[in-house]
This record gives sequence, C-alpha cells and structure tokens, in this order.
Amino acid sequence: MILEQFVFKVLEVPFVDRGRDWDGLDCWGLIRLAYLEIYDIELPSYVDQYDDSCDRETIRKIIELEKDVLWHEVDQPIPGDVALLRILGHALHTGLMVDTRRALHTEINVGPMIEELSSLMWRNRVEGYYRHDALI
Repeated sequence: MILEQFVFKVLEVPFVDRGRDWDGLDCWGLIRLAYLEIYDIELPSYVDQYDDSCDRETIRKIIELEKDVLWHEVDQPIPGDVALLRILGHALHTGLMVDTRRALHTEINVGPMIEELSSLMWRNRVEGYYRHDALI
C-alpha cells in the first residue's frame, strides 16, 4: 500500500483508545498501522504498557525512553516521518507526515484528520520530526 492509499482508507477508521488495527486506532496505533501497511515495518505496540490515553505520565515516559531507539530526529520532515506533538506541555501525541507541512493524526471524539502543523493550533506544539532507521 502506498501512503496516499493508506491516508484515504484510514480517514474512515474511528478513534479507539489503544486501538491497533483497522477497527479503530489511537495516535500511536495509526503510526504503527501505517508503518506495517506502507513499509512492512512492525513497530512496538506499547498497548500493554499504559491503561488508556489519559495515562499521560506513562505515555510521556514511554516516548522519552523510546523516541531515539529506532528513530532519528530530522530538521525537515518528508512524507512518512512522524511528528511528535506536545499536549499540555508534554510530548504525548504523534502524527504521520503526509507531506512536508501536514500530518495525519487521530484524536478522541474526533477521529482521524489531516492538519497543517504551521497552523495556530499546532505550530508551537511540534516537539520534533522523526524518521525510522529503516527509512534513512
């Protein structure tokens, strides 16, 4: 599957806390499914390491410990990179870059959407952009 096909298909998938498949996804589930479908890369699930999306402290710790294990921070994102985004001041949210400016992500009560990361809502919340080791 190519990125454009994945985006088109995933826009119909509801947000499900700790969701990891086409039946429902949370933000990491979306990244995980994208990497499996597009790049044939199986990322860790982490689903057994936190209770739900409200478990922010645990999620923050997982991200902090894992973000540099298989990922390299990059200055300029390309499609397929991961945007790490701050929520309430902490890097807790992820989005899949669909081009150099916009990310696909999913949120509770909203579901998947594509947003411009230079928008007023997101421009000060981008923690960084990360590229998987296998894609460098």
